[in-house]
Amino acid sequence: MEELLGDIICLVGGCTDCANVATCAYLKFGLICMFFGTLCVLADYLVFKIRGESYLKLGYLKGVFFIFIFWILGAFIIGFIGGATGIFDTSKLLSGLFVGIAWPLIFARWSAGKLDSEDEQPANAM
Repeated sequence: MEELLGDIICLVGGCTDCANVATCAYLKFGLICMFFGTLCVLADYLVFKIRGESYLKLGYLKGVFFIFIFWILGAFIIGFIGGATGIFDTSKLLSGLFVGIAWPLIFARWSAGKLDSEDEQPANAM
C-alpha cells in the first residue's frame, strides 16, 4: 500500500526520484492527514444526519461543502507544514491520525472561542 501511495505521489507531485519515496515524505504525510481528516468529518456528518447532533460541534445546516473542503485542506496543509518543519514525526501513522483529526478541531474551537471572547469584552473607557 505504501509503495502504491508513493508511486501516486511521485506521479502527481512531480518528484524527481520516484525510487526514493523519502523525497516526497512531507507530501505523503499531508495526504495521510487529509485521509484521516476526511474520515473524521464524514463520520461526524453521518452522525449529524442520523442523530441531529454533531460531536465536533460543526454547523452542517449551511455550507456543508465548504466545511468538508476546509477541514480536508486544513488537515493537509497543517500536516505538510508540520512535517516539513519537523513538528510531527512523519514516519508514524498515529501522527497523521492526530493531525487529521485534532488540528482542524483545535483550530475550529480556538477560532470560535476567540470570536466569542472578542464580542463579550467591554470596551476600555479611560
